[in-house]
This record gives sequence, C-alpha cells and structure tokens, in this order.
Amino acid sequence: MTWDDSPDIRHYALYMALKHRFDYAPWFEWPDENLRARDPIAVKNAKKELASEIGFYGFIQWIFNLQWQKLKKYAASRDIAIIGDMPFYVSEDSAEVWSARNLFNADRDGNFLAVGGAPPDYFSPDGQHWGNPVYNWNLMKKNSYRWWIRRIKAALDRYDYVRLDHFRGFDSYWRIPSGAPDARSGKWAKGPGIALFKAIESALGRTDLPLIAEDLGDTHGDVDKLLSDSGLRGMRVLQFGFMGDDKHLPHNITEDCVAYTGTHDNTTMLAWLYELAAKDRERALFYIGFDGDWTKGGPNCAVMKAWIRALFSSGASLAIVPIQDLLGYGADTRTNTPGTPEGNWRFRIHADTLRQIDAGFYKDLNIVMQRDNAL
Repeated sequence: MTWDDSPDIRHYALYMALKHRFDYAPWFEWPDENLRARDPIAVKNAKKELASEIGFYGFIQWIFNLQWQKLKKYAASRDIAIIGDMPFYVSEDSAEVWSARNLFNADRDGNFLAVGGAPPDYFSPDGQHWGNPVYNWNLMKKNSYRWWIRRIKAALDRYDYVRLDHFRGFDSYWRIPSGAPDARSGKWAKGPGIALFKAIESALGRTDLPLIAEDLGDTHGDVDKLLSDSGLRGMRVLQFGFMGDDKHLPHNITEDCVAYTGTHDNTTMLAWLYELAAKDRERALFYIGFDGDWTKGGPNCAVMKAWIRALFSSGASLAIVPIQDLLGYGADTRTNTPGTPEGNWRFRIHADTLRQIDAGFYKDLNIVMQRDNAL
C-alpha cells in the first residue's frame, strides 16, 4: 500500500503542493479564483503541473505512517496504549475545508456564515473565539456522517484510544457570527446528538467505542444524557473538585470516568496550590492528609505524591497525570492557557529529567490501587 491509495492523503498532498505554489497562503487568499473554488478543470491541471510536489508531500505522509505504526507496535509490546486527542473543529486553512467546504458552510472564496468558540466561563470572561468554521450538520446527516466516520477511523488506526475534545459540541455548540470581535455575541446551536455516535458504532461494528469524552466546562442535563447514551467515559479534574464542583472530588469520581490532576488547559498542580486562597488550600491539603511543606516542589516532591495517591484512589477507570505534575513543576511549565494565542504548547523535556521520577513508587502505586491493567 502506498500513500496514493488514500483519498485523504491525496487531498492533503495536493493542498500542500498548492500552498507551496502560493507561498503557503491559506486557500481563500490564493490569487487563482478557480483553484480557490476547486474548479475540476483547474484541479486536474494542477495535479499534472505539480505531480512532483504532490508526490513529495504524499511520500512524507507515507513515511510518517510507517514510522508511527512501528512506534505503536513497540508500545503495544510493552503494554502501553496510546491516547490521541481529536479537536472538535478543523482549521479554516485546511485540506478538509478546501475540498469539502459545503460541509462547513463556506462559499467559494472562504467566507463562513459562523465560527466556533465557547461562551464566557472560568477560563475566559469574554468567552473563546476560536475562529474555526462550524459544521453543516444537516448536510452531514444526509451524508450519513461519512466525513466524521472517516475521521474517527483514521484516528483509531493511529491511536488505541481517542479523546474527543469539546464533547458538549456534539449536543450543542457555541455559534459566533462571522466578524464578531469576541465570543460574547454567540448563541447555542444544536449539534448532531446521539445519531452521530450510532452511525460511528454501525460503521465500526462495535458499541464499546474506544473514545473519551471531554465533558468539562459549562454542561447541562442534555450533555450528560448524551454522554450516558453514547457509553463513553467522561473526564474529572482534581483541581475543579476544590473549586466548587464536587463531582471532581476523588471520592465522588465513578468508574465511567477518566480522572486527571489537571489537563493541558490547567496550570500545574503545584502552581494551582500557590494560586488558591489560603482557606481553600488548607481544605485541599487536609483532604489528602498532607501536613508537610507544600511549597517544596521538584521531582518526587511529597505534596505531588500525595495528590497522585488521591487521584489513583478514586473510582475512575483510568487516571492520568501530566508530566509536569510528576515532576512537581510550577506555572512556567504550563502547557496551554485557553483563549491566548501565544506562548502555548512549548514545554519540552529531556530524557535525563524523566529518569528523576520515582518510577518504582508509581509502579507500586498502580499495583496497590489495582491500576496496573486499567485500560
């Protein structure tokens, strides 16, 4: 099998070759209006003219897939499962939108009726204006959700489990008028609901979908019902448990959940402790039975071991600890701050740093808490 056997890779390779031709401008800024509109004759000519460039981008994808599958096979041989993350939306500057813009309510020049985001919440008082084109769910339903089924199948070929970001968007999503400066003028619009997941189950021939629902933030009864009906595992975050949402406290976390100390959108656990009001911090430390020096961080610090022990003692079927929390790091290593366009996803780590983690302690903790075969 070669890269040319995959329609999705062919679309991508052509798109990247065209972006290269037009100095990597997004498709809606290409000077050739026929290629912007994906005119069949213009596309056919471009495939001939750019055959070498298309082959180059396709070859890169093919090589990456070979290397990734080798890594995945090695991980499986070590009893390691890989969890991938799937954003709810795709970028307006993407092969997906350019090749099937009717699924995203876009015209031939890249004008969108609306974009996605999130309403004002704990993370952002103005809401989050993501700018991604929203889906034409009515058309996707008429097409039996084929686009989403292909996307899920491709992800599960690459990962063992997939976390669906912004799960509540499948029930209802925040629809922001194009041109709005922030997300405050958005309104809730209906998503596909359980019909999408039934279509995915049917296409995959299984009801136990290896998907994790990111069900955080401002949710309501309909979202909870969708999660229950879909049979997916939801998420719980320890930090939220001490900020007014009791369902995130370890003793309230149930088996149908995946529990985290904090996610990529949270600050580190140690930084969070610093940011808490003194009264709330005392309550949190009392909860985990810690009376030592909570300000002492670094690899294997006592306070983080106590937090991780509390996480592992919850009823969650899977417990996840960010590497920054295993290392007892502070706010300067935060992965992402929602609603901010810069300074995110830059954290890197050396192999020597990983070796500082007390692997024996966490191995024993997994065994004692019967988490050595959680997946």
